[in-house]
Amino acid sequence: MKQFLKRRFKLLILALIFFGLLGTATLYLLDPIFESSITIQVQDDETIDPLTFYGIAGSNKPENRLEAFDKIVFSRTSIEKLVDSLGLGLSSRTELETRALVDSLREKISTKFNQSDLFEITYQSNKADKARDGVRLLANHLIQTRLRLEEKRNRETVKFFENKIKQLESIVDNPQKSQEVETVPRQATVNSGVLQTRLQNIDNKLMGLEWDVISQENRLKKLRNFLSLDDQNFSIKTLYSLSLDEVSLGANIIDLLEEYEQMSQQFTENYPPFKSLKKQIVEAVQRIVPAIESNLASLKIQQESLNQQRMDVINDMELAFVAAQSQSSDQSDVSIYQELYDDMKIKLEQARISYKIGDEITERFTVAEEPSIAENPIFPDRKFIISISLISGVVFGVAFMVMAEMMDTTIRSEKDLKLNKPVIAFLSDGKK
Repeated sequence: MKQFLKRRFKLLILALIFFGLLGTATLYLLDPIFESSITIQVQDDETIDPLTFYGIAGSNKPENRLEAFDKIVFSRTSIEKLVDSLGLGLSSRTELETRALVDSLREKISTKFNQSDLFEITYQSNKADKARDGVRLLANHLIQTRLRLEEKRNRETVKFFENKIKQLESIVDNPQKSQEVETVPRQATVNSGVLQTRLQNIDNKLMGLEWDVISQENRLKKLRNFLSLDDQNFSIKTLYSLSLDEVSLGANIIDLLEEYEQMSQQFTENYPPFKSLKKQIVEAVQRIVPAIESNLASLKIQQESLNQQRMDVINDMELAFVAAQSQSSDQSDVSIYQELYDDMKIKLEQARISYKIGDEITERFTVAEEPSIAENPIFPDRKFIISISLISGVVFGVAFMVMAEMMDTTIRSEKDLKLNKPVIAFLSDGKK
């Protein structure tokens, strides 16, 4: 055994060196991936939630929030901001290359709710500082977009209180009317759970519609800006910022843009077919604009319909609440409506102040954990690759040693002579 190890030990050393160098080369050849995360605390603002008057908590569950937040984080607008911050540039890319880049960046982003109020965004990049800057940009874009949506929701809340106060005022001032209302909802208490589920479904649809409307409005604005360009300032850069594959007739523009890019590399703008192609692109955009306007109008109609449904459900909840209070206490419906009226007047002032200065909205989104520059990449794992290299070197080295020994035909002793004959003499090899 000692002689075997002595003869073949070089093979083991060579195998270890080879696989060690292979592992080291792999570490240098593979692009490192750094990861950075940011945690946003999303606080509930129940002080101006209309549902708190009827003993119902908001229906904004973490899974519903995650779906609404993901629409913003993974949107084309967010990815384009990320591309600009990373310096990748969209103007020098074709639409197919742009879509491939957007899809690849989306795969590097992940989101989750750690708790009911902690939303985490994670982004991966081949540079640690870009991973930190990228996730910070995504978080800022999310917060700014949600602030815009919350501001709109706050404005709607003010209108809600104003309308409800008018209704309650007529009921409080006219007790006879309150008695008429009293006879309507006595069975509503049985269906309060159904009403709450219905309201939650409506709120979920509204959250999605809000972002869809904003996206369509931004898309329409960019298309109109493009159509306002004259021949001297003509540029297709604006069109690359749109998700054309999501737009009706958008596939036609994608084909025209690809043809435009190929032709721009070969001919000048004075080339007649080139001028004709520019005109075709403008005409295609002009055909798309009405389609987007129609889609936007349809989305707003859906919003109005859902808002009306939401108001109807809340009204039913109000009736159910009054009926339940009347059954569980000696209070009359008039006194219950009076309490609601007084509370809503206070909340209306809070909602107005919140809408004007925006403090309540701003405080809802707080960065609980700032992103940092990762010291070590998450890929490749240096310790793992070096360990695998060394283990592979030992395994293959031993295998090579055994194979070399088995294939060696050198005769070193009588045992190597597989002959049943006596040995007459030994001849020296001259080395001794």
